[in-house]
Amino acid sequence: LQPPGYVTQMLARSRLPLLVKCGVSGPEPGLDVNAKRSEDGRKLVLQVVNPGDESVSAQFHLAGFVPRRPVAEVTELSGALEARNTADEPDVCVPRHSQWRHGITEGNTSRVFAPRSFTVVRFE
Repeated sequence: LQPPGYVTQMLARSRLPLLVKCGVSGPEPGLDVNAKRSEDGRKLVLQVVNPGDESVSAQFHLAGFVPRRPVAEVTELSGALEARNTADEPDVCVPRHSQWRHGITEGNTSRVFAPRSFTVVRFE
């Protein structure tokens, strides 16, 4: 796949039915964040876009949601705007999967988002 195909795949795999009110504040260039939760309230997904050329450190406050697991599943796609996957180099720009020990205390945590990235963070 090319990077846009991976974004579509990431969106489909992180689909949850209920949109959650969220806000972003801070200096430009900022992040674009979308939050969704499961109907039973046990899962929360953040979809974060960092369109800028620099990494962005973000602090989160999750009001009314307490993850049961100490780690979140993270899928991140980042790379140069002109990045393309070719037959010779099929992995130039592909999603990277990891587990993140979020350390949420009193609803607060922070994470750094790579430049030119789309990141999905799944809390359970």
